[in-house]
Amino acid sequence: KIEAKYGASGTVGEKSALYFDDLGVDAIVADEAHAYKNLYPPDRYSRLKGIPTKSAAARSIDMNWKSKFIREKNNGRNVFFLTATPTTNSPLEAYNMLSYIAPNEFEKMGVRDVDDFIDLFTRTREQTVCKINGDYENEQVIAGFKNEDALRNVFMKYTDMKTAGEVENAFKIPEARTNTHLLDLNPEQADLYEQLRARAEAIMDGHSDEHIFSVMRDMEKTTVDPDLYHGRE
Repeated sequence: KIEAKYGASGTVGEKSALYFDDLGVDAIVADEAHAYKNLYPPDRYSRLKGIPTKSAAARSIDMNWKSKFIREKNNGRNVFFLTATPTTNSPLEAYNMLSYIAPNEFEKMGVRDVDDFIDLFTRTREQTVCKINGDYENEQVIAGFKNEDALRNVFMKYTDMKTAGEVENAFKIPEARTNTHLLDLNPEQADLYEQLRARAEAIMDGHSDEHIFSVMRDMEKTTVDPDLYHGRE
């Protein structure tokens, strides 16, 4: 599917255009590299709770092809990612991030796509979860990990990590202060929130093409101030 969509087979490039492989680039150093973590979504595990299922981001696809080009020209080397958050929300981020750097390491283990990664490194089970609309239902979730040593070895082989303690002399990191205040919704907020829950339920039941994130954003605006939701000044 990826080859069919992004491949150049059968196409003719613009003669006046300047292409990446004509630039003489022999290395990629990408800062804020977590911006490229949304690469390939799962197929067989597309309904697994806790796994991102949205389509690959265009910039991630772009970076993947460029990284592949650089690796092939430099014996698998010369792609470097810089980030403070290589993985944040999903174990698949570890696979996607390392796929830019050293996909051959996973291929040696028989891991050729996201589904293979889930099979090899995670344990799944059925669990009761709370949906965005407040209802509960049983879904397959990631219950834990397996073959952790193999995954850790691959990750550490290609990662040079620095902790906050190791750079404390170079950077002054302020202490985090967290204060939580719980407030009841006013009548207008409560009414809007019920409407938003109904929109969320329609999405979850397949009766709406609206994206769930848009509802979540509206929920956040409503709980802060209804004026934000309505766009009132």
